[in-house]
Order: sequence, then structure tokens, then C-alpha cells
Amino acid sequence: YRDFVLTPKGGEPIRVDFSKPLDRDFWGRADPTYQTADGCLHVRDYEAVGLRLHMLGAPGREVIRAKAEGYGVRGQSPFEGHLIVRDRVDDKATGTAFVAVLEATRGKPRVISVESLTMVPTRAGDAPECDAVALRVTTAAASGEPRVDYLLAALDETTDREVESDAEPIRFRGRFGLVSTRGRRVTSLTLVGGGYLQCGAKRLDLPGAAHGEVVATDVAQDALVVRLDAGSAPPSKSLVGCEVLVANPAFVCPAVYTLTSVEPAGADRWRFGLNMPLTVARGVIRAVDAANGSFATRTPVMKLRVNPGLFDGKCVRAIAAGAEHRLKAATEAAFVLRDPTGLRDFAAGGEYLVYDVGAGDRIEVLPHGSVR
Repeated sequence: YRDFVLTPKGGEPIRVDFSKPLDRDFWGRADPTYQTADGCLHVRDYEAVGLRLHMLGAPGREVIRAKAEGYGVRGQSPFEGHLIVRDRVDDKATGTAFVAVLEATRGKPRVISVESLTMVPTRAGDAPECDAVALRVTTAAASGEPRVDYLLAALDETTDREVESDAEPIRFRGRFGLVSTRGRRVTSLTLVGGGYLQCGAKRLDLPGAAHGEVVATDVAQDALVVRLDAGSAPPSKSLVGCEVLVANPAFVCPAVYTLTSVEPAGADRWRFGLNMPLTVARGVIRAVDAANGSFATRTPVMKLRVNPGLFDGKCVRAIAAGAEHRLKAATEAAFVLRDPTGLRDFAAGGEYLVYDVGAGDRIEVLPHGSVR
């Protein structure tokens, strides 16, 4: 059969040529309904797979369902379903928190309830209550009592907070915490951000976050040299595997990496190895426009069409010159330097390099861990 068409429920039609050997990888990727074995295609009963969104409501909160352009080339990508939640609060001092739980489902959903809890500073006046949120999520188990998770999130990691639970009172200092319980017994603790998480006899302590400034970038080795702030927790090998957050007021798109190595690099300086290339674009210069402080690229950069602002505030250098410059803005038509005098390093026909992190960027390394 050369004109056989299968249409998964809710999916796109798949045209199949059964004159060719069945590709196990293709069918396994197409839909969990289909499998191949011994040259045969097996189709089992359809089982719904999806995501359920559980979100807490609030007075004046609006939920809007809409269709808008999805991922892909701008102007050519398909329209996809979107869910928009909008809040209008009269008293801005009360804060606004959008708190939700996403549940991956196959068959019957298991989340029974999502409830908001009050988390307060241990010492009154340390921080506004609206700076932190807590949830209790109850999930049905295959057998036995339901699992109850307590999710904690705070805007800073310097304030001691506490919240009541069905097991024991929870004490927390950090960015994000997770306490899992079964039958009022604590089974595990997970913490992100320097601080501690305690519930009953279980306690998890983490070193403080490392804060500093990038002083040099090794693009070839995907590494940064960082000068730590006074009072910052000194990094250690225990931070390997943690996320490095990079910030700059000029960034439109933030940078996030995973730390792969930590080495001393002189007085109050450290060398951080990263898990991904720092380079985000490489190409050939087509022309230089001194009047506009910009250069045009001969090499197509489609990612700027799909993600406008992606390179704004990032670093660029002419490979022949080697000096580092900041981009004010970048489009397919023109790369505009923040300091137009830097154009002297760029010449038509030369190669350029755009990379994600440069000297002067601020970094933060957030520790994380868990105990059972």
C-alpha cells in the first residue's frame, strides 16, 4: 500500500509507504499508539496524553483563551492556542503572584487539589509577605495515602520564613523549596538558593550564592573569569552542576549556563567553566556604515528574525582585531555598536563573532540540593 494515511486523534495525517521496511524510531516518535515488531505495525487503543494546568484564582483575575503566532519564522509560523492570565489589583502593595501547577497526564489526572498557604517572615518586618508564596499540592497515589507537596518560592534568600504543614512547621530561607510528604511523614527536601529548609527532623543546608562581576571571557574555552563581591560566599566544587545566571541592564534576553568547573584564578578571582558555547553567531562583515555606527553582515542571521532583540547588549568582536565591543541593537539589516568609535576594528570582508557574556556582566551562582 503506497497511499495509506493514518490520522492520530487530534493530530496531523501521516502518509505511510508500506513497501519500505518499517522504521521503529519513526513510529515510536510519531505517537505512543504505534509500535513495530518483527516487520509488523501494531496499533493499540488510543490513550490521551496531555498537560493540565492548575492555577490559583484571585479577585479581578482574568483568564483569556486566544490564538496567536507560534514558534517559527515570523509571519510564516502557524497560529497556536494560547492561555493568558491577567491581573488588575487596586492595592499594588499587596503584590501579584501567578502560581500554577502543570501536570503531565496519561489517562486519568492525579492532582486532587492546589491550595495557597500563608508564609510569613520569622521576624516581623523583615520582608513583605507578598515577596513569598507557598502552595500545598495533593496528588493521588497508585496505592496508599495521597502524596502532599509543599512548594515554596521567595524573591530573596536572606529572610527566614515559616509556614504550617500537615506534618511539621516548615522553616525556609532560600529561593525555592519543595517538601514532599506521605501520610504526614516527610519523605524528601529540595532547596534552591543559599540557606536552609527544615521540616521536622529533616534539614537541608546550602552555602550562600556566589555573586560577582565578569572581568574576562574565554570564548574559545567557554569559560569566564569572575571577580567576587566583598562578602560573597567563595565558590567551591560543590557548586559544579549549579546554574550561572548572567545579567546586564542592556540585555533583552538573559543568559543561563550550568557550571562545569571552578578554579582559583588569582586574588579574589575565579575561573568558571560553562556547559555550552558562549558564541551565539559568527559571520562575515558586508559593509560598515560609520554614519550610523553600524555594520551589515554578509552572513544570514535568521535567529534575529525569529527572536528580535536576541543580541541586544551582547558582545561582538572583529576576529582580526580581538577587541571586545557591546552591541546596542542588532537586526538582520544592521549591527549597531553602543560606542560607534569601535567601528574602526571592523572592515568589510572580515569575520565577526557575537558571544553571550562579556566583561562587566553580573553573575550569580545559585546552589541547589536535596535530601531524602
